[in-house]
Amino acid sequence: QPLHNAAEECPFSHMPLIPLSPDMMTLIMSYVSALAPFPFLAVCATRRQMRWIVYVWFATVAMGAIGWEAWWTFGIWQGDPVKQRRESALLNKYLPQCIEWLVMSLGDGTIGVLAVGLLHARRDKPLRRFHLSDAICVGLFFVFQDMLVGTLMFGQQLSTGTISRAPLQPWHPNWNPIGEVRGINVNFEVTWLFMSFIWYPVALTTYSAFRPLQQEEEDLERSVELEQDGTGGSGPQYVRVVNDTV
Repeated sequence: QPLHNAAEECPFSHMPLIPLSPDMMTLIMSYVSALAPFPFLAVCATRRQMRWIVYVWFATVAMGAIGWEAWWTFGIWQGDPVKQRRESALLNKYLPQCIEWLVMSLGDGTIGVLAVGLLHARRDKPLRRFHLSDAICVGLFFVFQDMLVGTLMFGQQLSTGTISRAPLQPWHPNWNPIGEVRGINVNFEVTWLFMSFIWYPVALTTYSAFRPLQQEEEDLERSVELEQDGTGGSGPQYVRVVNDTV
């Protein structure tokens, strides 16, 4: 008997490498990006010197929701609601319009947490004062991450129909001078660029508000190290003097 091609008999030979539809990938990535930082935020909430990160995350979520997510989802200002702009029954069922704005805003909060990590990767304690290079880095990070997200996930549902105007996108929603390539639209990149002008000062202010607590924690750790080195009571006295000055 002639030998048969094993590839023709294999039932998985014609399956893609990732057997998930684009809509399923969009659904999974939406919820993963929204919920991923919660374990890290729970740790930050239990440590006073890191609690400011939770407030930066919350501020980023609020800025995303008020700045554009709610407007784009419901078509508030001369736009179409998202349920009319996408044809996916899967997304309309498991990511309905009533909660999409919240899920997307939580995803924006994740971007804010990643931006904090990026700044700390560049320098130690970057938010103690303004750095122009850090502000530029945040702006570029916001723009490029949105280009990546638009290319991989949301190109179809953002490019069909009419996108609503929003506080951080007050210009005409169809304005795109370079044309659209795989969901990349200048509108959305400029929106995130404007977002960076707001986000960075908010992050600086939030960090400064929690800086006395961080200084207290650092002094306490320093006093413990001095006691372990056998310096006696100099550590606690140092802490007391610094706390009085603060």
